[in-house]
Amino acid sequence: EADPLPYLLICAFIANAASFVLPISNPANLVVYGRAMPPLKSWLVTFGLPSVVSVVITFLVLRRVAARYLHQRVKTDAEIAQLRPEGKVTLFGIAFLAVVLITASAFDVDLGAPACAAGLLVAILVSMRDHGIWKDVAGGISWSVLPLVAGLFIIVEAMDNAGALRHAVDGLSLMKHWPPIAAALTSGFGVAFISNLMNNLPSGLITAAAVKSTHATGWLRDALLIGVDLGPNLSVSGSLATILWLIAIRREGLDVTFWDFLKWGALVMPPALLLALLALR
Repeated sequence: EADPLPYLLICAFIANAASFVLPISNPANLVVYGRAMPPLKSWLVTFGLPSVVSVVITFLVLRRVAARYLHQRVKTDAEIAQLRPEGKVTLFGIAFLAVVLITASAFDVDLGAPACAAGLLVAILVSMRDHGIWKDVAGGISWSVLPLVAGLFIIVEAMDNAGALRHAVDGLSLMKHWPPIAAALTSGFGVAFISNLMNNLPSGLITAAAVKSTHATGWLRDALLIGVDLGPNLSVSGSLATILWLIAIRREGLDVTFWDFLKWGALVMPPALLLALLALR
């Protein structure tokens, strides 16, 4: 049987590479833009080409790195479970949620309330067929992530008190007067590196505050978003989404170590980020 590790890494890297295809693709997008989130059409015009470049380059690098693993025999006689009625309702609910979010984004509506309402509606519909669903939902939530997220917000406040926001504001104010390419590469790679040190949630929050303070717009703000989204493809601790993915696969008895992810991420992330930032211009 083939080693599942390469396949798990490929899924994680491709998912992160596509995290700025749409405004709803990554919560970090909402953090960086806040209430200034552009409508869907403007988003696609700005990030359409960089996102395609990001995914394609990530795929090509992974194809090269994982070539020797992907030639191994894959188990094909696995038992296929039949989807129960409540599972079908959930599946349609996920599609409904995606439509709601994309529609809200297209009409420049805040995404929080529609997402919450759609999720609750799907849960209620499923509970009509399976009365024990709420217990399953409660058991399936990664409760350990909640104090982690709370801790990340505490880190943001601590760094703000230590002067991190002031330094970020000074840096952005300076880069607003740089040549566009130099500023885009510096800001994108800078926030990508910081995101891997502290996770992209606190780095995104600090970036958002600095962007708001300096009234940074256009290519500089867009480059920062790409760095926040794509930078965490370097290490497993860089993104909250990757941490949740790691928790999910550990429940299945599998594991990806920090070094497993880093060895691939060091090859995958830099070229994808570089070309995505150049495509932004």
